[in-house]
Amino acid sequence: MRKDIPMKTTLKLASATTLALLVACGGGGGSDSSTTPSGGGGTSNAATKMVYTDPTPSSGQWALMKDAASTDTHLVLKLVPPSDASSGFGVGFTVGAPSSLVWSKVASGDATMIHNLAYTLGSGTQLIKGVTKSGSLVAGVYQQGLATTAVAHSSGAVASIAVDMASGASKTTSPITPTVSVSKELQLGGMQTITIAVGQIALQ
Repeated sequence: MRKDIPMKTTLKLASATTLALLVACGGGGGSDSSTTPSGGGGTSNAATKMVYTDPTPSSGQWALMKDAASTDTHLVLKLVPPSDASSGFGVGFTVGAPSSLVWSKVASGDATMIHNLAYTLGSGTQLIKGVTKSGSLVAGVYQQGLATTAVAHSSGAVASIAVDMASGASKTTSPITPTVSVSKELQLGGMQTITIAVGQIALQ
């Protein structure tokens, strides 16, 4: 006899499974072609700061926007949903960057490399994880099923990530654009593919 699985359990399993798959299947890093070798002649070509230009997302597109907590050497990017009528229980994504950039924790006290801004994670084992793999940041944060109300896109940024300059990174001759290879949101109807616009990073 068939036994139906409650929607709460289904969503909890979906979010946990998606988080595990994202961590297991992280994409490769971005190209290093935008960096310039250190020059000679007594003039240092070492970069001392990162300058981020916010993207201009299209309709329905998410975006990684610069957070006010950023400094010249620690760039914090907040994940902002589109201003539509949708809502969700969590997001997961993989974003790659060249070796001149190093993914880091948003705040030193964070347990992992993604910072939750909007989701109610509940007690016990929390569905939040951010790790690096082959130059990529593989990250996800989810609520546990239907125990709490879905977060409306109109509420603003849902999470944030951070990136630093690698030791000895050179100034760029052209801006770096990190590449998102996987991105999904857990909605009431299940996992939905989303697109995330990313801005450009200049090392100066």
